[in-house]
Amino acid sequence: MTKLRSVYITFFTTEKLYSRITNELRQCFEERDIHLLDKIVVISLVEDGSLPLGRGNLDAAFGIAYEKLVNGEPVECMHTGVQHCTDLIPAAVVVDLYGRTPLETVRRVSHERIKVFAWFAGAASILFRIGGPSTIGGIGDLRAKSSYQAGLIKSSIEEAAGLISLGNTDCLIYIPGLPLIYDHECQPQKLIGTESQVGELMLVAHDVLKLCDGLILATPEDYEAEATAALRSWFEETSCGVYACGPLISQPQQTDEVVETYRIRQFLESSQERCGTRSLLYFYFGSVHWPREVDKFIAILEAVMERGLPYILGHTSPYFPLSATVIQKVRSYDKALLTRKPLQRLILRHPVTAWYVTHADHENVIEAIWEGVPMICWPFAFDQPMNAARLSHTLDVAFELFQIRSSAGLKRVHRLGKAPDGTVEAVRYEIKSILRRAFGEDGKRKRKNVVKLQEQFRRSWDKRGNAWTQLDIFLRSLS
Repeated sequence: MTKLRSVYITFFTTEKLYSRITNELRQCFEERDIHLLDKIVVISLVEDGSLPLGRGNLDAAFGIAYEKLVNGEPVECMHTGVQHCTDLIPAAVVVDLYGRTPLETVRRVSHERIKVFAWFAGAASILFRIGGPSTIGGIGDLRAKSSYQAGLIKSSIEEAAGLISLGNTDCLIYIPGLPLIYDHECQPQKLIGTESQVGELMLVAHDVLKLCDGLILATPEDYEAEATAALRSWFEETSCGVYACGPLISQPQQTDEVVETYRIRQFLESSQERCGTRSLLYFYFGSVHWPREVDKFIAILEAVMERGLPYILGHTSPYFPLSATVIQKVRSYDKALLTRKPLQRLILRHPVTAWYVTHADHENVIEAIWEGVPMICWPFAFDQPMNAARLSHTLDVAFELFQIRSSAGLKRVHRLGKAPDGTVEAVRYEIKSILRRAFGEDGKRKRKNVVKLQEQFRRSWDKRGNAWTQLDIFLRSLS
């Protein structure tokens, strides 16, 4: 923003994220633009240990800090102890999609009407499961539907919202840019948590979408053209804008993990020497999810090893520890590397990397496309099933695994015309077929497609590129 126009930004965050954010900001500016950092003030609101990092405490801390900001009073950064003071009144506020309380605080405390925009870093497609008119594939008024459903089934409104969002009617739904899917396909794996927890989040997000003055998306227009167009059509009904400002790719972080960096780099180099370019599979399912049916995951690893392919297995989830069986399987194979600190950008951009086996969450998908790496998708929840369908069907840059589904995910799959068997043998057959195709003509086509999309992504921030244009339109809307 500061490169496009003369704007000043106050960035509220937590103590836990302060250093990461300030480091990333410094890497976003070249030497000739470094003076623009003076226009960005990062303020840590919550000091680790002084308050639990619950949403309620963070929201309360924001309320106190924002009121001081609009009244021209100094606001203390909990990380640095510096008192920041400005006589500039905010022209706009950006809150995350789950920031209903901060949004309400801004409306209550501000001396005049200030525009509040919702920020969303996930796939635009999931927003249709939170709200949006049915005429464009939306779920409709989630709060009203949940209230009605709760009365019918004698449940809380949160539980009803969770059931509706996750899909409980087995009906076909159309989300712009995606193939037809059944509503239960929105949750292809056993749920982490409860329907009420999901419903509470969805209701908060629904309220923010309804109350905000516009939506800023981290998704690239080239990735979700149909979905962003449909969102604009929906938001135009209330004269609100939708701005697709992705991809947002930071520079690779400098890491203190010298030993792990060396170990991974050496493995990548040796794998290329032994097996050739585009031969390695990279497995990573993010910092939350992990396959809970270990026998199915083992079947996939065995299929990879039968082909003599090298692979890196990244595991960082604190919720699902690695089983001894998986650890032993990896350690017994001399072409495998297990890491608790996967340096993703290093792995993806190395010429030995052929395929990324991913849960298909939005950040990881965009990074893979940015580096021109096709994917094999094992989606778990939220926007991941939508991403997997878009990647494998609409964009043709990935394969999707179906036999690994569980729970409601074992119901009928529209694209298959039947329900998955869901057995270990079915998983084994499916992954062998996918690997055969991935290293054949189908794989060549998908790789060619992802490189085309990569080129579009990399033009997004050129002057007059999609992201540059959208951000410029957003800034002009504040004038």
